[in-house]
Amino acid sequence: MTFEDAPVHVWAVELERAGPFEHLLSPEETERAARFHFECDRIRYARAHGALRVTLARYTGSDPRALRFRREARGKPVLEDRELHFSLSHSLGVALIAVSRLHEVGVDVERIREPALLDRLAARCLAPSELSDWRALPRHARAESFLRVWTRKEALLKGLGRGLGDPLSCIELRELESGISASGSAPAWFICDLDSVHGYISALAIEGGKQFLSLRV
Repeated sequence: MTFEDAPVHVWAVELERAGPFEHLLSPEETERAARFHFECDRIRYARAHGALRVTLARYTGSDPRALRFRREARGKPVLEDRELHFSLSHSLGVALIAVSRLHEVGVDVERIREPALLDRLAARCLAPSELSDWRALPRHARAESFLRVWTRKEALLKGLGRGLGDPLSCIELRELESGISASGSAPAWFICDLDSVHGYISALAIEGGKQFLSLRV
């Protein structure tokens, strides 16, 4: 598949069926995987980052093990010597990988569940108008609605190269016919819901565009 088909490609990876990819990881990635307390988390991390290497290697024509990454000032990983933008997110058994030659991208995926201390988390992460609308929802609808906003904001922050240190409540999302835009970000950024995997909520942030192609592997 070529990038003429779409400016951004999004790949979904079922981590329980992927790999094993441990042999593809760099020493730094192997060390990070080893820090997880639970074995299942270590395996998922290794498979997600191994799948990222395999996916990027398809576009670069490189050996997955030969890919070299560096981190920008705020920690965003980028490929060395490659004009290829990407973003990785994983939650439990699913990883999403967004790839583009044209646009900066960010992706986020979360398993549908009710987060602990949901009310307190919403008060910290939602802008005042978003929080007011959220509190007006029936109680049974609040968890999924919160995760919807959370994934959109996380995808945007990943695309911008910002970490969780930035307060999510400072970003206010606005629904547009062409997608979703956010205050506090460049006007050219748009956020799109993906929802390509059952049981998960996910979002894609694209700089300078809104079209994408969703694929499943």
